[in-house]
Amino acid sequence: MDACKWNGEATFFIPLGTYMIYGANFIEPCKGSLIVKIQGVIKASTNPKIFCKDSWISFEHLNNLEIEGVFDSNIGTGDDCISIFAGSQNINISGVTCGPGHGISIGSLVNKPNEVVKDVHVKNCTLIATQNGMRIKTWASSNVGEATSIYFEDIIMDKVNNPIIIDQHYCPSHTCSYEKSFVQIKDVTFNNIRGTTNSLVAVYFNCSSSLLCQNINLNDIKLITDNNAKPTIALCANAIGHATGIELPPSCLKPALES
Repeated sequence: MDACKWNGEATFFIPLGTYMIYGANFIEPCKGSLIVKIQGVIKASTNPKIFCKDSWISFEHLNNLEIEGVFDSNIGTGDDCISIFAGSQNINISGVTCGPGHGISIGSLVNKPNEVVKDVHVKNCTLIATQNGMRIKTWASSNVGEATSIYFEDIIMDKVNNPIIIDQHYCPSHTCSYEKSFVQIKDVTFNNIRGTTNSLVAVYFNCSSSLLCQNINLNDIKLITDNNAKPTIALCANAIGHATGIELPPSCLKPALES
């Protein structure tokens, strides 16, 4: 891409109009900072077989990337609507409607040593009939990593299976060795998360016993079963933090002094 060859600040511009994009991958190296400025409407094919990769649009290993003009996105997929992988910092996501799909995810981490995600803000999003809602997932691996300073706020769930989930034993193939994860998850906030779930377990924190999840904050959580026939519950393992405001389901977090 010519914009990446420029030593200074470069702009990749999508003008007014409607455009069908069959796949776009922005991959290092770029010599300077890059702005992706969108004024038009971009759409994806409903046939995933034509994509050159597993993702529709990806940004990989780019520093000083700024994306302007992304509003009111509607994403339906057979996997994560948005995945935030290792090396991502200072990410802001808002106004996304996700479904069907696997939700909005941090990770998975960590396939390589020293993978880090930090300073991620997700707000004003709606998830409809997704497998997961807001999720942080890490492999059970001896590789060291970190996910920190992550904020989910003002999120609406509609018939979501797993609305709030941290899973440090992620293994989609079910053939993993089930080691302890050495990814430190800390300073994570879930604020004003409301709606319905198809599962009784609305909050699930399955953290590592080697590096406990630290400073997990729940504020004003109101998640009920779709028919409201039974109360929802929260399940925690190795999760330290506190809850304030509405607690539905009641928090299972351990205070720091009890850790």
